[in-house]
Amino acid sequence: MIYKKISAAILFSLLYFSQFVPLSHAGGAGHFHADNESAKAVVSKIWWNQKKKITEFSLTEEQRHKMDHDLIEYMGKHNKENDAQKAAFKELAKTLAAEKIEKAGDARDQVIKASEDNIKSQINMMIKVLGHLNAKQRADISKKFPALFSRLWIRSANPASMQLGRSEVKRRKNNKK
Repeated sequence: MIYKKISAAILFSLLYFSQFVPLSHAGGAGHFHADNESAKAVVSKIWWNQKKKITEFSLTEEQRHKMDHDLIEYMGKHNKENDAQKAAFKELAKTLAAEKIEKAGDARDQVIKASEDNIKSQINMMIKVLGHLNAKQRADISKKFPALFSRLWIRSANPASMQLGRSEVKRRKNNKK
């Protein structure tokens, strides 16, 4: 399945702001609508499934269920878009290394389009997810966790989002020393 290719970078970024919550929203047998255990693990650790945030922002079962669905839908698109972006960067590298560099503009445009598609999908997912919250919930989250509204949630292995999250990754590596 598509979800088997979930990168370690996605999982790491989701874990960064998370605490473990069991695989059920209501303490039952679990009902995340994911096709495999890897996807269930990712969804269970995203910010809206953290016990503290569930209580603090009065997140309902229905809201969280819809948010889970939006994330899983995004994850399905992410791998294809990430592959397209990597392929575009490989083509750009070939063009830049070639004797005739005239086609570099076309390769550049392919990289930009693939990067734009990838980032646009993630922002669309964020809009859909936050659309399940009421205005008070969004305002409260914005006040307490403004970074959730001002950065990409998932830092993947694709070059464009790596650049967007680069300084954060450097800080984490430096803190480990």
